[in-house]
Amino acid sequence: MFAWTEWPGAGRGHPQSALPRVCPVTAELVPKAVAAVAPAAPSAPPTSQQWGSFTDFTLSQVSQELAARFAHSKKTVPHYVLSVEVELTAMLALRSQLNATLLAGKKDKEAADVITISVHDMLVKAAALAMKQVPDVNASWMDTFIRRYDQVDINLIMSTGEDSVSPVIRDVAAKGLSTLAKETAQCEHVLFDASTNQPAVDMNTGTFSIHNLGQYGVKAVSPIVLPPQACALGLGAISDTVLPNYDNNDKDSDKVYRVAPVVVATLSCDHRVVDGAVGAQWLAAFKQLVENPLAMMVM
Repeated sequence: MFAWTEWPGAGRGHPQSALPRVCPVTAELVPKAVAAVAPAAPSAPPTSQQWGSFTDFTLSQVSQELAARFAHSKKTVPHYVLSVEVELTAMLALRSQLNATLLAGKKDKEAADVITISVHDMLVKAAALAMKQVPDVNASWMDTFIRRYDQVDINLIMSTGEDSVSPVIRDVAAKGLSTLAKETAQCEHVLFDASTNQPAVDMNTGTFSIHNLGQYGVKAVSPIVLPPQACALGLGAISDTVLPNYDNNDKDSDKVYRVAPVVVATLSCDHRVVDGAVGAQWLAAFKQLVENPLAMMVM
């Protein structure tokens, strides 16, 4: 992912005179240097005479706190990202079979009340199981040590149109897909329907976050890590993609390529906790589970 490059004029074969002169730092230069990089004082809010008409929107306390945490993370956490294309052919087929089983024997009215399993639910489950295979990702930076968690609690980053929220689903790896679908649906119902009389949604911090922007047609997203978590997963839109045809059961096939549904999964990592090799191992485990979803049924 990273490529080391040489600074101009500093590589082998360049004369010493090509290097910039270094000015020694003295006590009288320090205040000037600090003043040069000090942030400018905040200016007064623009008025209608400056920018014309505008509308101000009040942010909820939850949105303000989430924004502050993301801003602090972007400034202090050494982020890096890894991306991989994941094929969904097998997962979509399994989802159809599971939902057919859930709806079997149900009449129209009963079927309408059944909460079916979504692709998102299956991707969340795969992420949790990948944590069990690569547990170093399910961790936090604690300044003088790293804390690794046994339970996988996942924050689902959502937008209600007015606020951004992060409800948490607890112990995802231990839950079945049907239970996970019901809990996710309950979070959405409570958050998006103000008239509902449901218990409050758990808004505490989990051990991992998922940002799914696929419904907006976004190809890929590089999320900001939510402290004190070490990683966050970004999911883009499902798109038909041309792939090499590696069908071992049809070696005589003249089809060199095939078209399959693919999603781009991007893992943002805190480099203090998760180095590139561990992040790559987690993405490989996630990809393996998604492309062979029957494995999730026996884990």
